[in-house]
Amino acid sequence: MRQPMIPSMTRLSCGTIRCQISGTSVPVAEFELAAGDWIYFSPKVLLWTDPATTLTIPQPSRGRSPGMMEAHGPGHIAVAENRAGEVIALPLRRAQSACVHPGRFMSRPGT
Repeated sequence: MRQPMIPSMTRLSCGTIRCQISGTSVPVAEFELAAGDWIYFSPKVLLWTDPATTLTIPQPSRGRSPGMMEAHGPGHIAVAENRAGEVIALPLRRAQSACVHPGRFMSRPGT
């Protein structure tokens, strides 16, 4: 399924997680996490986080790749690839999987 690119300054939400996309050539996803919220991401895409956000390295398990990180709220965190690209939102149902090209950035809200 091909999804459209998300324009700069778009605001998205998933439950209580808020995300703002900034930039077009190398877009940045800035997340606002409430208490109990978390996202899952590759550590190589971490730009910044505020002191209130807790970063953890979860144990690999089914559905979680080794070497990934979690950011737990409350707090703010920004992530981006170190190359030109685009940000897309891919709506998934609980337990639905998605195939992603190796080396591509992916972030998802915790469940």
